[in-house]
Amino acid sequence: MTGTDSDLVRSRTSRLCEQLADLREFAESEGAGGHFRQLVRTVQRGRPDEAAAALQEIDEQLRRWGDPLGLDGQVRGGYGSPDPTGLFEDHPVEEFYVCPRGRCRRRARRLLHTPAPHCQLHDAEYAVLRLDGDD
Repeated sequence: MTGTDSDLVRSRTSRLCEQLADLREFAESEGAGGHFRQLVRTVQRGRPDEAAAALQEIDEQLRRWGDPLGLDGQVRGGYGSPDPTGLFEDHPVEEFYVCPRGRCRRRARRLLHTPAPHCQLHDAEYAVLRLDGDD
């Protein structure tokens, strides 16, 4: 898998994670809930080539069902921001919530006294990534 392919897998995994409940419901309404759950389990296992193929199939199915962007649509705000901004501007250490398995691009700045978001795809709290401004 090339770097570009890996980026696409991470991007598609981000959208799947963010919108899992809605996509699951959509698949159910199209009569494909069982197959969708099987594809999600393949992504959860995390084997790169298998995950890429399952994500491709989910993307194609969404397009057939009328979603013109499939899994390549823009991830909404919140935890879906692919690149944190403002690093180290006012604090030498920054902490971010990141994918608990490191398989997607979703992340959010960690704020004091806020709970970690919950990853629907892997049913786990997000991990904390600590960046020191001196690194």
